[in-house]
Amino acid sequence: MEKNKTGKYLKYAIGEIVLVVIGILIALSINNWNENRINKKNGHLMLKAIRAENQINIDELAFKIEDSKNVRKTLILLLSSMGENFHKKDENLIDSLFFEGLSITIFDPNMASFTNMINSGNIEYISNQTLHDLLLEWSSKLDDLKSSQATTLHSFKTLVIPHFYDIISLVKIDRKFDIDENENLPVSAFQWDNRQALNSMKTENILEDHLYNLKKIEKSYERFYNDLKMLNANIEKEIE
Repeated sequence: MEKNKTGKYLKYAIGEIVLVVIGILIALSINNWNENRINKKNGHLMLKAIRAENQINIDELAFKIEDSKNVRKTLILLLSSMGENFHKKDENLIDSLFFEGLSITIFDPNMASFTNMINSGNIEYISNQTLHDLLLEWSSKLDDLKSSQATTLHSFKTLVIPHFYDIISLVKIDRKFDIDENENLPVSAFQWDNRQALNSMKTENILEDHLYNLKKIEKSYERFYNDLKMLNANIEKEIE
């Protein structure tokens, strides 16, 4: 200070501070870049897991849709057999139609990888905005599907099945067409002709209602199937 070197030292000190700050900023920038790179990499790994999971769901859903269509075809055959001339119908055929038609297809998607991504927060590192939005909407789409299934399942359990408890022999039908599951099932104690159920307007109405509900759930499956395909297509764009 005595030699008037204060200004020189002050400039030197400021320079040192600036260099330190610049160094800190560069270090933070590198750290943030590296962290973002790691998060994006983890996000891509999760997306690959979701893609594989979705493909399983797609294949399973395609099977469920086809199964639902087959059940509806069976119900149409049953409805075309209704009437007072039921005794002219082939008894074995009618039993097989009841066995196939009194069923419902339920799809339970595997969403573990999707849930993991949402919970991890890595969804924010997805650059594909369409994919980002699709993933955010996925929970609501899944809820809609489950709600539709629940409505159909409730109708099946509370309306369809209870109606047939008193008018057909399930033991007789299961012994014929569900041998593997009922190999020890005894012969029914009742000599019952299941074709009698065809001579009932209530039976006809219940079968038609079941047909209608299956068509609705089938449409829900088809929408979800297309959504899964679209989601996987956008995942491909993100990770390529």
